[in-house]
Order: sequence, then structure tokens, then C-alpha cells
Amino acid sequence: MQVKFSKNGIIKFIEETLDYENPDNKKQPANAKLWEEMLKMGGVKSYLKSGGSKFNDSQPFLRTDSVFNSKFKMNKLVHMVSSPSNLLNYLLFSTLRFTHQNISSSGTQI
Repeated sequence: MQVKFSKNGIIKFIEETLDYENPDNKKQPANAKLWEEMLKMGGVKSYLKSGGSKFNDSQPFLRTDSVFNSKFKMNKLVHMVSSPSNLLNYLLFSTLRFTHQNISSSGTQI
């Protein structure tokens, strides 16, 4: 996939990437199966792809889908998601949940 460095070219690249790297991808079901839902809270779902991305298969590849009320302001949402304290809490919660799922699925008592 090549990127044409124009506004429309970048938009097309982003849309194609979002379509391909999607847990609901109907055209590429094998790729869709690689996505594991890690977090589901309110209108936020986070996924982790096993095997990384097409650019680097050893690097974790995350996707977060958010649905929010239209009365919210986008800048406040971006600040909430990207502020260091909220990001740290999110990562800690996701890690604990992922660890708990792995321990529970292995049959180990915690």
C-alpha cells in the first residue's frame, strides 16, 4: 500500500488501513481473527492484535474504538484519552485485566 502525499491520498490511506486492521473485517477474516478485545467500558473498546502489524510483527498493535455522545467536545475527549494520568490508569487497568484473563484461562487459582 503506497501513500500519495496529498490530502486525499492520506485520507485514502487512513481509511484503507482502518478497514483492513479491523476486528470486523469481512473481506479478510483471517486478519480479523487476530484481534482480541481487551477492554470494553461504556462506549470504548480496545483491541490487541496478535502478531503485530504488517510493518512490524514483534511490536504490539492496539486499536481503540470510541463512541461518544455528540454533546461532548472533541478537544475534551482527546485530552481525556491522551493526558498522561488517564493514559497511565488505562494502561494499568488493561494490563491487570489482560493478566487476570491469562491466569484465569490457564486454570491457575488467584
